[in-house]
Amino acid sequence: LRHQAAALGLHKRVRFTGDLPHTSLPAFIALAACTVDPVLDNAVARARSPLKIFESMALGVPVVTGAVGDRAELLDHGRAGVLVPPGDVAALAAALRALLEDEPRRTQLAAAARQHVQRYSWAHLARQWAAVYR
Repeated sequence: LRHQAAALGLHKRVRFTGDLPHTSLPAFIALAACTVDPVLDNAVARARSPLKIFESMALGVPVVTGAVGDRAELLDHGRAGVLVPPGDVAALAAALRALLEDEPRRTQLAAAARQHVQRYSWAHLARQWAAVYR
């Protein structure tokens, strides 16, 4: 990947960090213009909620991912992130390129993501569950 990034002239825009302690990840994620969750449509992807999407949204970093499982709901059906057909490499690349070239859209998605992800906070979920048991 390093050679490919260099061949494409991206060596100044892409960082390969290697393994990092989990505690340092928020600082690195916050530096990103966007994050990507390239996902295929399979039983595992449909059954799990990826932590990286929640982390990116909470940090105000737009997410590009495949429309699989609950990802559409997590991204407020495209209002808080970008959804592409799962496994469609061309659509994923086009969405990333468009987002990287459109700073106002990234800013809008980041704000929407920060607001929408609050629905999944422990405090919010605890209030919802408490209301069920009252």
